[in-house]
Amino acid sequence: MTTTTKRGKILYVEDDQSVRWGLARVLTMADWDVIACDSAETALDHYAATAFQGYDAILTDYDLGAGQTGYALVAQLRQRGCRLPVVLLTGDCPGEAVQRAFDAVLTKPATWGEITMTLDGVILRGTRRPSHEHGLCD
Repeated sequence: MTTTTKRGKILYVEDDQSVRWGLARVLTMADWDVIACDSAETALDHYAATAFQGYDAILTDYDLGAGQTGYALVAQLRQRGCRLPVVLLTGDCPGEAVQRAFDAVLTKPATWGEITMTLDGVILRGTRRPSHEHGLCD
């Protein structure tokens, strides 16, 4: 019997269907277990149902459509007790205060290598990054 070990389990939040589908597929091929959500509301519902048991990290876009942001999503998750590391993947470069809410910030277009290395890094650290560290948009 062969056992396959995944790199980790991540929740991926992206409102753009083609981007969500494409990156989820690439991450799955890179041996991640990916659960993809199309909105902050869907991600919050998933948290309410699972408390993200067994998850290792969250990857989210900043602009989630319909006035939702990855920043607001992280704030709501933190209020509910979620302490998973969160990586922001964005085409915009939010201000420093917003960046500090995340464990890492990647600017689109990011390569799959950059994304997987960043996820590996935040999972390895296992804790929220110190507030004095900055994201990659500085």
